[in-house]
Amino acid sequence: MAADTSSRAAPTGTGSEGLQYWCPPQPTDDQESAVPESLHQTVHHLYDAWNRQEQPNVKLLHYVDLCADLAGQLAALAEWLGMTVDEAVRPDLVEAATFDAMEGRAERLAPDTDILKDPGKFFRSRIRRSSSGAGDRAAVGTF
Repeated sequence: MAADTSSRAAPTGTGSEGLQYWCPPQPTDDQESAVPESLHQTVHHLYDAWNRQEQPNVKLLHYVDLCADLAGQLAALAEWLGMTVDEAVRPDLVEAATFDAMEGRAERLAPDTDILKDPGKFFRSRIRRSSSGAGDRAAVGTF
């Protein structure tokens, strides 16, 4: 029998507290699907995308690659899509694709705003990186 987490509030902290909340079975919606912010739904979403990766209209991008070279990854994506990007606007497009820029426009950019109580939280679960691009290695190792 799954643990009852319906009365348990989501943690406001980060790290292991958040992971401990996220991993156990979560309450389900009225269609008996796990709530969106759960390990079950995340794995389901990843599995579905992975199974579609060979389809000609599917392109999977790796988070680490995006963090390491956002401009290069966006250029490769534009090429895959058959798009030509004007070099004069490329820096603005790259800036608009950063987490900070998207978080600032969360009301407009976050998906499923009917489900999310706070669309800004859609962009919250990232590992903040320093200007050198180095992530919090301890946090990466934990997860």
